[in-house]
Amino acid sequence: MKLNYTPLGFTRDKETKYEDKRSYKIENPEYNDAMFYKKVEVKKNQPYKVTCMVKTNNVQAKEETAGVGAGLAIEGTTERSVSITGTQDWQKIELIFNSKDREEVNLGARLGGNLGEAKGEAWFADFKIEEGTVEQNNTWNFACFIFKNTDVSLNNKRIQLQVTRK
Repeated sequence: MKLNYTPLGFTRDKETKYEDKRSYKIENPEYNDAMFYKKVEVKKNQPYKVTCMVKTNNVQAKEETAGVGAGLAIEGTTERSVSITGTQDWQKIELIFNSKDREEVNLGARLGGNLGEAKGEAWFADFKIEEGTVEQNNTWNFACFIFKNTDVSLNNKRIQLQVTRK
């Protein structure tokens, strides 16, 4: 594993184990965004599922931001798993992604997030990666969501929409 960001504490923990497997520990006594990763070769345009077990102790996001805590992520992207906060016993998390035009990705365990920082302790163990199959079905499923007000920026243009009743 290669260290990407500088956590305030990063160790290979032989005391805190999942089953008989040693864990990797990230410790942020102060708010930080820390990640360690491993370069993984992937096939182009292929779906993958990555799983690992995570245990946390007093993990807190600096701000109420989704996706900040202990989780899996692909370095340099916004692709991530759910993030675990608080004090939690071992639980499985997963990251599902498509390799697109990439032949390798930096797959990492993270304490923090793209949109914020976290503090606390997180242990990661039992990493697994599975290659999926490309779906050849051309049947599409659509969903339509209606929001009362929408205010977004698209291609550097601000778009404001409002649903009104007549």
